[in-house]
Amino acid sequence: MQSLSLAQTGELWVTMAGRKPHLSHGNLGYAALPTKRLLRLAAGQWQPVAAPPFTSFEQVAFVPGTSAGYLLTATGEVLETRTNGETWHPLASQARQLHPVPQGITWLQKDNQLVFCPVAGKQ
Repeated sequence: MQSLSLAQTGELWVTMAGRKPHLSHGNLGYAALPTKRLLRLAAGQWQPVAAPPFTSFEQVAFVPGTSAGYLLTATGEVLETRTNGETWHPLASQARQLHPVPQGITWLQKDNQLVFCPVAGKQ
């Protein structure tokens, strides 16, 4: 697991680490997978989530107490939802490392720029 976040609906969201464990001659190893998947736990079942055209995800983060969530793709795009993950739309590019705060979300962009994106009604 790469990241874990709780949506306002109570659903758990995770991004998987892009590797699969395997046992070979008594040694635990990992095989690389082509993509890092996004999953959500809904009604007791892990369900894959699609956010076309993106297929690989680094991090998911929801702002506590809101329906706002953010998704970092493997290519550095930030996607935003205001519907607890039902729909996603592009917000930024060249990003890395999301960090939710009570008023919104922050991320690092480009070389070393800190970006803050407030959530409406949380200022």
